[in-house]
Amino acid sequence: MWDEPHFYTGLFVRDLSPAWACYCETCSGLYKDRFGHALPQEFTPDVKQFREDSLLGLLAEMTRYGHEKGLRNALCPVPTDLDSHGFPEPAQRLKSVVEASVGGTASGAVDALLHIGIGDFERCAAIPDLDIFGTDPYWYLFGVDPEAFMRTYSELAADACRKHDRELQLWLQAFRIPAGREDELRMGVKVAKEAGANYLAAWSFRATETMSQIACQDGDKVWAILSEEFRSVT
Repeated sequence: MWDEPHFYTGLFVRDLSPAWACYCETCSGLYKDRFGHALPQEFTPDVKQFREDSLLGLLAEMTRYGHEKGLRNALCPVPTDLDSHGFPEPAQRLKSVVEASVGGTASGAVDALLHIGIGDFERCAAIPDLDIFGTDPYWYLFGVDPEAFMRTYSELAADACRKHDRELQLWLQAFRIPAGREDELRMGVKVAKEAGANYLAAWSFRATETMSQIACQDGDKVWAILSEEFRSVT
């Protein structure tokens, strides 16, 4: 299970500095060979492409090794390219936070912070030794419209799976769910079924009750709903 592969992002550790690239000789040399100019200080479309290509190359190598060892491979990238799919709210909120924290314009820093993983789902699903492909449209985490987000990214993943003959796996958020919004999970299961998911999962067990920092406000209710909905699709 190749779970959310990505380069460093400060969001996960509350680091809002522009620490988004490696400037070692190897990375700088590979970038210059590919694009014909030095690795820039700004997060540009070429840098974004280079990062995604680097991840895809690594995943192709590792999934091939997995198959050689008799394993099946599943890949789950984080939803990204949010603006282009109709979800500008995370970038707008993050821009305000970054500007208040570091001052000045924050557009480049926000682009780098929100580029988590690989946006091109079709290229992900096309990895030769991949068996299962999916994503985790965690609408609570991103603070976006629940059904629109779940449906958009589920359908993107489903389209990629159909094109490359992969099985579809979709994940539901079972951490940091606010009290009173637990029933939204029922919608998530419904959309996953409509998208044709072969596998449906939730992270994590017992609504993350043992991880106080990200536990749900009413973990028992979250787990009861997930248990009921999962039984309905087995």
